[in-house]
Amino acid sequence: MRSLTTPVTLTIWVLVSVTSAITGPFGTYANMEVFARSVYWTAVAAVAIIVGNGARFLAAYLIGTKKPAAVDALSTVLTVLAFTPILWGMTMQIPALDMADVPHAWRILFYVLLITALVVLLRRVIVGADGKTFYEARLEDIAGLGKPAYVAPRLAKRFEQGTTGPILRLTVSDHLVEVIGERATETLRMRFADAIDEMDPVVGYCTHRSHWVTRDAIRGVVYEPGGKVFLDLQNGDKIPVSRKYRPALENFGII
Repeated sequence: MRSLTTPVTLTIWVLVSVTSAITGPFGTYANMEVFARSVYWTAVAAVAIIVGNGARFLAAYLIGTKKPAAVDALSTVLTVLAFTPILWGMTMQIPALDMADVPHAWRILFYVLLITALVVLLRRVIVGADGKTFYEARLEDIAGLGKPAYVAPRLAKRFEQGTTGPILRLTVSDHLVEVIGERATETLRMRFADAIDEMDPVVGYCTHRSHWVTRDAIRGVVYEPGGKVFLDLQNGDKIPVSRKYRPALENFGII
């Protein structure tokens, strides 16, 4: 809903509706009065925006926000496949429309593809009042889709620099524990076991005697020759999984 009601989205809706009502594509200029054209194209633009945003959220949910090019490609395909038959059906419902003026379905599909690609491009360059591009802001919305609000663990009270953002992993070296977050890293002098205990209520797993990772940070699993296994994290880190902890991770369905 936030995506559908942003100033940029509403502005695009108004501009597309007005421009289409004035130019009258698909024979609507010659066969419809200005009021009827305005109502029709306002409805078409609204449906297009809803379908486009839905396709984008679905694509990012399936692929993940770390692969923006793939998200753009899949959302474009989904938008074209979903909206083309809707546009064709809405056009066929206009009684006064001369069918000779209506483009063939394949040409409508091409128009939808062209406009969708243009919108994807504009999304990357339009900057909002918060200094972020429309693209970046929507990725933040998608990244949080279906996830509860992040609750900082008790360990965060020890930080000197402020917030690290959501914590991704803990790593021990001698008597120091490195706390790697999305935005910063903290180094604490304490026992590794105590640091893990203070990560409550964040869910995580020991992968090695020196490594502990949070469940939400895990992006995938990497299997290398020789039976070596690594967890691939959201920030690109690859954390080793030792033989001691592998059975537990298998039981949890992580690997």
